Amino acid sequence: MYIEHSKTKKTINMYLKESMDTPFVNLSIEEGVFEIKGNSYFIGIQEIYSKILDWIDNELHKLDSALKCEFHFHTLNSTTIKSLIEIFKKLSYFKDAGKEIRINWIYDKNDTDN
Repeated sequence: MYIEHSKTKKTINMYLKESMDTPFVNLSIEEGVFEIKGNSYFIGIQEIYSKILDWIDNELHKLDSALKCEFHFHTLNSTTIKSLIEIFKKLSYFKDAGKEIRINWIYDKNDTDN
C-alpha cells in the first residue's frame, strides 16, 4: 500500500495493488474516486480497512465535488463485511452533511452467492 500526498490540494491519496487475497484500493479526493475491487479475505485484512476508515475520517471533509464509490468483490470474509458496514456508515454521514457521494455495487449476476 502506498500513500501519496497531493501537491495541489493538500490531500492524501491511497493506493493498494490487488493481490490474490487483498483488493485493489484507489482513494483520491482530487479524482473523486473511492474504489475497492477484487478479493478481500486476507487473514490481516482489518489492517487495510482500518487505514481506509482513517482515510475517510481525515480526507473526506476536503471533498468539493462528487465522490464516485465503486465496490466490486469476488470473494470476501466476515471481517470485510463488518468493515464495509463501517465504511457505509461514514459515507452516509458525509452524504447527510451535504457531500455528493454516489455508490456503485458491482456484482456478477450469474454468481449464486450474490
